[in-house]
Amino acid sequence: LQRHKATLSARRSAVYRGKPPFSIFGVGDYAFLPWKVAISGLYKSLRFRVFGPRDGKPVMFDDTVYFLPFRSRDEALETLALLESAEARSFLNAMIFWDEKRPITAGILRRLDLEALAALLGKQAGGGATGPACLRVGRDSGPTAAPESRRQAIRPSGPGRR
Repeated sequence: LQRHKATLSARRSAVYRGKPPFSIFGVGDYAFLPWKVAISGLYKSLRFRVFGPRDGKPVMFDDTVYFLPFRSRDEALETLALLESAEARSFLNAMIFWDEKRPITAGILRRLDLEALAALLGKQAGGGATGPACLRVGRDSGPTAAPESRRQAIRPSGPGRR
């Protein structure tokens, strides 16, 4: 962290002002799963990516990123395939206002039901019993629930969000 102190200290968001150095928000058990499918809320295009462990440790994100956590690479890749489908892209593009500062929002992502999308495409959402039933964001999404609950969340990791 010390090596990146200047970069982290230069974050412009007001949520970091007056906070301890290296602060991050929205960290729960789900954040420590090794594989994630993530997207930045600031992107001006739909670009989901898979992130795996780095140096044996899970990747962590700041409050501009939404993500789904997974125990396995295969689950993450299966979910990425759903999110990259023409159907998912069409659905999300219909709701996104690309001129906004943060065009990709929790509210928009919450509307995409991955289980229904998987059924439409003849696939299983997120690898079956260990994958997400739907792409959800919000207080009721239970990010600390075990993946076997078939409820995982693409989570904003900023302050005031659970």
